[in-house]
Amino acid sequence: MNPDARSFRGSAPAGRRCRLGPLVVLAALTVALTTPLTAQNPDRATLREIERRVDTMAPTSGPPGTKVRVASGEMPSITPIRVGLGGVRSGFESLISLLTTMDGEFDVTLELPRWATWDRVHRFVVFDIYFKPIALSELFHVTNEEGFIHRRGRVVEAPGGCLRLDDVDGVTYALDGATDGLAAGASVVVEGPVRSGGG
Repeated sequence: MNPDARSFRGSAPAGRRCRLGPLVVLAALTVALTTPLTAQNPDRATLREIERRVDTMAPTSGPPGTKVRVASGEMPSITPIRVGLGGVRSGFESLISLLTTMDGEFDVTLELPRWATWDRVHRFVVFDIYFKPIALSELFHVTNEEGFIHRRGRVVEAPGGCLRLDDVDGVTYALDGATDGLAAGASVVVEGPVRSGGG
């Protein structure tokens, strides 16, 4: 972490940790792992190259141990696949192997592994038996038990004077709540709840 980065949590005066209100996902930008998925993948594909999306992922955030439904169609029919979880700038792990239906569908409920951390976003990855990724979920935000995420990044002033956080994983968040003491250009660590959408 940048030694000049400021931390905000709670509602204390500047210079102490103060909690910002909900972090709102403004844009789930296409995010790639900074290294190939694994040496098991002969194509060395990155997440950026995968266009197919998983149809259903619910819920979209939660702490390790959360049960998450992952389901999709339009997969190859009657084909063995694996569903795994990967963190941005880290590896991935296969969580289950299964067979798609004749219609190319699958529907599974998985437990979020204990190793999933609240300081980066994750995606569920569907890959074939050779570990070639074929589909991705939208972003999944791993939280702590309080429902908070932990992000590092730079504060940017958005149109209208609102502040946003461009985090180190390439995801943009609107900052909502007590943002006093934050200025554009500041390197910060933010802890707070997240909600999807613009509301």
